[in-house]
Amino acid sequence: MPRTIVLDCRRAMAGAAVAALILVTLLQGAMAGSVRSWTFHSQVLGREVRTELFLPSDPTKAERPWAVLYLLHGLAGNERDWVDAGRIDEIMEPLIASGRIPPMLVVMPDGNDSWYIDDPRPSGFGPVFQAFSQELVEAVDAAFPTAACRELRLAGGLSMGGYGALLMGMDHPDRFGAVLGLSSAIFPPMPDDPAERARRHVFMFGALFSDPFDWQRFNRWNLFPRIPALAATQERPAIWLDAGDDDFPSLLATNVDFFLQLRAAGVEAELRVVDGAHNWEHWRPALSDALTWAGRSLPTACTS
Repeated sequence: MPRTIVLDCRRAMAGAAVAALILVTLLQGAMAGSVRSWTFHSQVLGREVRTELFLPSDPTKAERPWAVLYLLHGLAGNERDWVDAGRIDEIMEPLIASGRIPPMLVVMPDGNDSWYIDDPRPSGFGPVFQAFSQELVEAVDAAFPTAACRELRLAGGLSMGGYGALLMGMDHPDRFGAVLGLSSAIFPPMPDDPAERARRHVFMFGALFSDPFDWQRFNRWNLFPRIPALAATQERPAIWLDAGDDDFPSLLATNVDFFLQLRAAGVEAELRVVDGAHNWEHWRPALSDALTWAGRSLPTACTS
C-alpha cells in the first residue's frame, strides 16, 4: 500500500508539472510580442524616417495603454541594430511576461550618424533632435495605443544613442519620465584654450560640427552645461547610466564624472559599472537591467 501511494503522488506531481508547463506556454504565447517595420513622415526633415518597432501584443487587443521606450542606436548603426544584434524581442518578452515592466512599445528610429542633434548644414542630417523628440513622439501616440504621458515614456540608447537619449530627457523633462544611457558617448565641454582643444579627438563627429570644427557649437549641444537647468526643474526624468569596466577609458571616466556632477547638483541618478566592454554582449543584459530598475517606479497608468 505505501508503495502505491508514493507512485500515485509522483503521478500527481508529474501531472501538475505538465499542467503548469502548458499554462506557462499558453501565457507566453498570448503575451508574445512582435517586431514590425514602420515609417513616419517628418515635416521638419521633409522625408520618411525608417523605424523598427517591438509591439508587446496586437495593438487592436491591448488591454491597457502601453508604455513606450524610444531606443536609439549607436554610431554607424541604423534602425535594425536593436532588432538584429540586440535581439530586442528576447529582452522585452521575459520582462513583460514576468511583470517586471508593463506592456511596452519599443520605437527604434534610424538616426544615421546625426548624434541626434539639429544639423543646419545644407547637406546635413537636418533637425533630427526636433523630429525625434517631438514629431516622432506625436506620431507614435497617434498611431498606437500608448499611455501618452511622461510617466510612461522612456528614452534609451547605446553609445551615440545613449547621448541622444540623455539629450532628449534633459531638454524635455516634461516629455520623458526616465532615461537609460548604456555606454553613453558623452564628452566634457571643449575648453577655451586652443592648445587644450587641439588635443581633443573629434574624428567621430565627421563634419557634423563643421570643418574646421566649431567648438562653440559643440558646447551648445553638450550635456554638462545642461545640468544646472535640469537641477532647477521640478519634473526630472529618472536617470540610469551604465558602462562596462573594459569600455574605452575616456568614455568610462566621462560617464563617472557626469554622474558625479549630476549628484553634486542635486539630480538623482544611478550609475552601474559592470564587467563588460563596448559591445552587444554588454548592451543586451544592460538594457534588461536598466528596464528592470525603471520598471520598479513605473505607474500602471498616467498620473498627469
